Amino acid sequence: MDSYHGLAGPSPSAMAPPTTERPGVVLAVLQGSEAEQVLAEAKRLADGLGQPMTALHVETPEGAPPAKILEVLQASAEMGAETVSIPASSVLDGVVSQAAQASHVVLGSRPRQSRIARPSLTEKLRAALPDKVLVSVAYSKQSEPLTQVHARSAERNAGIVYLIAFAAIAATVSLVLVLRPLIGPQGLALLFLVPTLAVAARWGFRPAMFASVLAAASFNFFILKPAFAFRPGTPQDVLMLGTLVALSAYTSFITGSLRKRAILSDRSAQENAALAALARDLTKAADWDSTAETLCRGTAPLLGLEVAVMREIDGELVMAGASPPDPVFGPVDQAALAWAWSNGEEAGSGTQVLPAANWQFHPLKTSLGRLAVLAVARHDGRNPLVAEKQLLFSTILAQASLAHERLRLEDEMRCSPG
Repeated sequence: MDSYHGLAGPSPSAMAPPTTERPGVVLAVLQGSEAEQVLAEAKRLADGLGQPMTALHVETPEGAPPAKILEVLQASAEMGAETVSIPASSVLDGVVSQAAQASHVVLGSRPRQSRIARPSLTEKLRAALPDKVLVSVAYSKQSEPLTQVHARSAERNAGIVYLIAFAAIAATVSLVLVLRPLIGPQGLALLFLVPTLAVAARWGFRPAMFASVLAAASFNFFILKPAFAFRPGTPQDVLMLGTLVALSAYTSFITGSLRKRAILSDRSAQENAALAALARDLTKAADWDSTAETLCRGTAPLLGLEVAVMREIDGELVMAGASPPDPVFGPVDQAALAWAWSNGEEAGSGTQVLPAANWQFHPLKTSLGRLAVLAVARHDGRNPLVAEKQLLFSTILAQASLAHERLRLEDEMRCSPG
């Protein structure tokens, strides 16, 4: 079921249709597992208000898998929504940048499971967008009403897609009938490639198969002799159908792959730019504290995690920097931190050593020995480093180790006699 938490206005059922004094769109924020439910609720709200809908996905390191988001964005396009996918350092920044024309912002929410206090996205958006109506859709794995709404809407819009495919083939048939006295059957057959490939590129496999079958039937009825009579099973008809089906399937596969690659390319470009900026900022940091703060400030949005750096002063590990500030380490976290520092190996959440900890600790070490400890954590206490983030984190870890090695060498040079 839907729930509306801390809204800046009434529920959708109580809202009057928009007037000219308040134009706008319904902005659906599609992030994570609740994306389908958010889309269904946004569609229902947009229909009730008579406003257009925009489906937004913000590309961040902690975003949902691209395949899942592509599926939901495709569903939103079939519903008639404008789809937008943008890279940003955080979901908050991405939504704020796209909310200028929105009157309502629909986003998902989950029950708080965090053992580390942190404002929710809804709370942050309420502060950043005080003039917008925020609709928070509670996530539920068994949300039958929303699923049924989404299915009905998808069916209606799928019907429109098939109607467009039918219209495209009908327009081609009209052109074929005009050109039939001038061009032979082989040339006219090529004209049917245009609508079928266009449907395959825009709407995918199933509408393309419908257009292919319809095109083959039209070719058989209008082009093959005797004209205006069906002769199914003729070699020309089978060849026409097979060619259209093969080309449409290939086109829909290629365009789908290109969409996925575009999202992955955007994410990769964003990560590379962030890594370059982090490396540049680390070289500018002149002391241990500024280096730690720079590392935390650059790593937290890049990984979508909470980050802290500890270093040893007078035989004790002390906090050198953190983002967000003032993290809380429980007894198990403190034990994992001590073990990681003493043994020079990772410990904590998601590792073999003290996995019950909330934080995961990685020693920063080079040929000079142990220099500091980099800690990361998820707000829900789960393993902070999923497999696809390991390479990115390893790069950050190497940059951080080199930056701290430079600080150690500078300290030794200052302390050396002469």
